[in-house]
Amino acid sequence: MKKLRHKKLIIISLATVLVVVLVIWQLNRPDEYVVKRFIKELDAYDYVAVFCLNDYNSNEYTSKVVYSFTDDDNTLYCYADSRKIKLDGVSREFFQKVYENYYLDGQNLDRIVVNKGFVSFCNLNGREAYVYSSDGKTPKPGEISGIRTERMHKFKIVDNWYHFSSCDIGRWFR
Repeated sequence: MKKLRHKKLIIISLATVLVVVLVIWQLNRPDEYVVKRFIKELDAYDYVAVFCLNDYNSNEYTSKVVYSFTDDDNTLYCYADSRKIKLDGVSREFFQKVYENYYLDGQNLDRIVVNKGFVSFCNLNGREAYVYSSDGKTPKPGEISGIRTERMHKFKIVDNWYHFSSCDIGRWFR
C-alpha cells in the first residue's frame, strides 16, 4: 500500500513540475500576434534598420546612438549630435509604417538605438524590443542597447530579426 501511495506521489509531483515548466515556457515566448504583426511590415522594419545603421556607420560612431521619429514634421532625430534628418517621401512612408505597426508591452515605439551592428526598436519601459542584427548573429544582451537586458528572453523571428522580452513573470499578472 505504501509503495502505491509513493508512486502516486511521484506521478503527481512530476505532473505538477511539467505543468509549471509549460506555463513558464508559454509565458516567455512572444505572442503569435506580435510575430504576425511584425512580419506584416518586415520590409518597413528592414528599411528603417538599414537606414539607421547606415547613418550610424557613415558618421563613424563608436558607442550607441539614439534616434527618434516624429511624423509631425517628417524628421528623424539623432541624439548623438543633435541632428535633424529630414526624410524624403519613401523613407517617411517606411518610418511611418514601423511607427504605426510597433506595439509591444502595451506601448508604442519610443526610440531606435543603434550600437555596433545591432538596431533595437524600443518602447519607453525597455521590457520588450525588436532587434535587428546586421550580420545575422544572435545578439547577446551586452551587445544591444536601449532595453533592459538582465533576465531577457530572446526569440528569433526571421533571419536577422529577434524579439527580446523580459523574463519577469509578474508582468503578465498585473
